[in-house]
Amino acid sequence: MVSLIHSPYVARFFSSLHLTMAHSPIHDAVIPPSLFLEDNSPESKSSKDFDMSSPKSFLSDYSVGSPHGFASPLKTRREAFLLMNYLQELAPRIDLCDPSKRFGREVPKRARQLPLLAYSILAFSSRHQVLITGIDDESSEEYHSYALRILIPILDDPMSSLDENLLAAAVLLRLYEEMCDVDTGTHLAGSARLWNDIPDFIAQGGLSEAASWIMLRQNLHISLIKHEPMQVDLNKYRRSRSFINTTDEDFANRVILLCCQVLATSFDPGAQPDYATWAQLVMGYQHYCLARILLHISEPRLRVSSLGTIENRVAADKAASNDLRIAIGLGIHNPSVVGAGFTVHHILFTCGCLLTNPTEQQEVLNFIDEFGKSIGWPTHRLRKKLDAIWH
Repeated sequence: MVSLIHSPYVARFFSSLHLTMAHSPIHDAVIPPSLFLEDNSPESKSSKDFDMSSPKSFLSDYSVGSPHGFASPLKTRREAFLLMNYLQELAPRIDLCDPSKRFGREVPKRARQLPLLAYSILAFSSRHQVLITGIDDESSEEYHSYALRILIPILDDPMSSLDENLLAAAVLLRLYEEMCDVDTGTHLAGSARLWNDIPDFIAQGGLSEAASWIMLRQNLHISLIKHEPMQVDLNKYRRSRSFINTTDEDFANRVILLCCQVLATSFDPGAQPDYATWAQLVMGYQHYCLARILLHISEPRLRVSSLGTIENRVAADKAASNDLRIAIGLGIHNPSVVGAGFTVHHILFTCGCLLTNPTEQQEVLNFIDEFGKSIGWPTHRLRKKLDAIWH
């Protein structure tokens, strides 16, 4: 096993938290002392001495922010390794659509003080290692059990405060659940109920918003696999800052929400056909294809004089042709959406040269003639131009 001290990523991570690094007693690993939180005060209880028969006592000592009861589990070499595995391998996947990378930066920082987050991280990371190595040491189930012993009493108590830390823990436990041999969907349903019950999670920003988007992706995946409606209120996501900010990650979140809205309609047995919205989607998709075509044919590499440019041009033309076929198909198969026919007409004026298959060319000419006759639109100029290009 590679020594923990040789990981520059972890060193940079804890340096960014302004923590003083010190030698731990576990061989040569360098771990921040703040990760080994154990309350040794007389009033602190160990998990062995804890009275499980009293729910009220259980909640007070195991609450999400309490340093008593369950102390931070991050105190062995194995747990330090699991934390590093989370930081290096897992957090980047989770934070894919978050420019602030909160599950890689903020969540581990909070886990130093919040045992619920610490156990959730360890359960997720340990289960990941089981799948990577093929060796089951059962620690992932133990960490998961500890996390549940903290989480369940909080959720059962109507007086407890439901906050972003609980949502983040639910997201991590769902990630653990996704990697189990049997996916019961328990944490997915639980996180959805928690999120639906808190009206302003997404609008709070920060970790709340980051966890909300991850939870949405988790719901999308299970909805797609099981052909079931979404479990979360999609309308609440419109309050997200992703509809204000313009980073690539924010645009990705918008696209994900659109996909979820389509899934919600597709798998909702009570959904009614909305022809007006369908027409809007057809037009939107066509212009999306048009934008892709323009990007393909305007790629900067195509302006460089080299032999590689020839290969790049072939690849760009092929990609643009695929998008052109989609845009044309949307117009042909949606005759009631007149605007889609106009879009095809205008795209062909610029990009018709990309169609080289004679059968496809004839289909396009037939469509142009029928479209012009049905709506009274002059198409002879386009037809003349295409005839000159194709013949």
